Amino acid sequence: MKRAALVLASLCLLPVPSAGQAPVTLAAFDPLVAELRAVVETADARGFLELLAPEADVVAAREFADDALRPGISRAVVAARFASPVEDAPDGDRHRLTVEVFTESGNS
Repeated sequence: MKRAALVLASLCLLPVPSAGQAPVTLAAFDPLVAELRAVVETADARGFLELLAPEADVVAAREFADDALRPGISRAVVAARFASPVEDAPDGDRHRLTVEVFTESGNS
């Protein structure tokens, strides 16, 4: 069994609905984390790019996806670790998310 760990730092700038002035919890990102897990398990580079905010560096993201998303992943664990608001966001509801991705491939 081959295991690999991959850290996606500052994956993207994400719009998250704000609930007044309450701080955003990592649970708010659960739908995105689930989508990212599916993208990693299927090596779906196009799906990865669709998760990015319009302001993201698409060239760098494509290079990352081509390098990091490999076919043959049998299992992926994706965990959101840090979320911080983007200070200059005009609507105040964008966050930078850091996630850890662990993958497993081969025979178990």
